[in-house]
This record gives sequence, C-alpha cells and structure tokens, in this order.
Amino acid sequence: MAKIVPFGMSPPKALTIIREVAQDTSRLYYSAHARKRMRQRHITPPQIVRSLRSGRLVEGPAQAIGGNWECVVEYVSAGQPIQVVLAIELVDPASYVTVITVKIIG
Repeated sequence: MAKIVPFGMSPPKALTIIREVAQDTSRLYYSAHARKRMRQRHITPPQIVRSLRSGRLVEGPAQAIGGNWECVVEYVSAGQPIQVVLAIELVDPASYVTVITVKIIG
C-alpha cells in the first residue's frame, strides 16, 4: 500500500496568496468572531487589508484539522500593532482567505 505524504505550504507561498487576496478583496471573508473582535478593538476593514498587503508572517502556515492553512500576520496600523489570524483555503483556480480573529499586541 502506497503511503501518501501531503506537501506543506511554505511561508513565502502563504504570503503570496495573502497578498493576492488583499488585492482582490472579493476573496476575503470575515468570520462572525472576527467582526465582533474588530468592533471591540476598533479595527477597521481597511486596516485588515493593509495588514494583509504589507504585514509580516509571524506564525504558520500550519494545516488545520479542516485542511485549511492557518497563519498570523502582524502589522503596525495607525501606530497600533495588530495581529490578524487567518485561514487560507486553497481552491482551484483561486484561493480564499478568512479572517478568524484580530488582536492588539503590546
């Protein structure tokens, strides 16, 4: 019986997908939890998009139980360091990103 070995997603590949989605926000989604945290923490959708366009990957990507790839992007927006926890869903021909939650750090 052949053993199947899944390929991992590299950080550079994850960043490429994240940057592409940040340019085409029709492929960017927000979980209900993320929307709630954004309201609580006064973080706007434009701040999230800027984070995805220019932020740095600080954690992951790691494959979640459901098969998506999760990672954390960090960015200083309006003098406030934030982290965006997101999931990348690989779908042919395009990938999608869902914001899971947002955090203020520091």
